[in-house]
Amino acid sequence: MSVSSATTSRLKSAAELGQQVWLDNLSRDMLDSGELARLIADDGIQGLASNPTVFFNALRSASWQAAMQQARAAPVDGHRPPECHDQDSRHRRTSLV
Repeated sequence: MSVSSATTSRLKSAAELGQQVWLDNLSRDMLDSGELARLIADDGIQGLASNPTVFFNALRSASWQAAMQQARAAPVDGHRPPECHDQDSRHRRTSLV
């Protein structure tokens, strides 16, 4: 899901005025596609928030199912699937900043 150019210019304008624009959404697709990196670089997104509902929906999404199945088959360093999701997401987010 891409942000329209009209919204993009508003986001960038808000950031340039000193507003810290945060995104209240996170998905594996957004990380994999580079959309989050683009929002940070091009639109001035300053932060990312999530809540238990967003986290729960992310775990149920098709894009995480393969990772969850793989983690069930061979846990990474003894971690269960939700812990793997958390570690993977944390690593991906920190590599963007």
